[in-house]
Amino acid sequence: MKFKNFSLIIAVGLGITACSDNSDIPANTAVGNNTRQEETTFANGPESTKSSMWKYIINNAQRTVDEYAAKRNPNAVFVGNNQQVDFIRQYGGEYEGRYLLKIVNEQGENTSFAMLLPLFDEYAPSEGLDDEGMLWEVVEAKFNGISF
Repeated sequence: MKFKNFSLIIAVGLGITACSDNSDIPANTAVGNNTRQEETTFANGPESTKSSMWKYIINNAQRTVDEYAAKRNPNAVFVGNNQQVDFIRQYGGEYEGRYLLKIVNEQGENTSFAMLLPLFDEYAPSEGLDDEGMLWEVVEAKFNGISF
């Protein structure tokens, strides 16, 4: 992938200390994206990622960031086949000790990037969450590197 260190660079630029490559992350601290290889890391992540409800929680995040982009920069697209989703533990900065959801979608030569803060306790089971309610806050969004 041409943006291997892209999320780390963005995170540092935001004042967020995060790890995006599973080889750099201590055990039991981070969650990978939805690829088969990294799916196994969900078992090491926070309790909220371990239930069957998690896929609906992620879908809620995708809808949240898509609505956010539609109002602020309609060129940014957060749905599609080239979407990468990672739930990343923060090791410093404003969100230290929390997890942020990173969503990156590449469409042609355009890249949409967002970081979302969960409005729920990510360390608690997610079974009781209302996936139709407000579960995420967009804390950063960029289209081709420009914040919106």
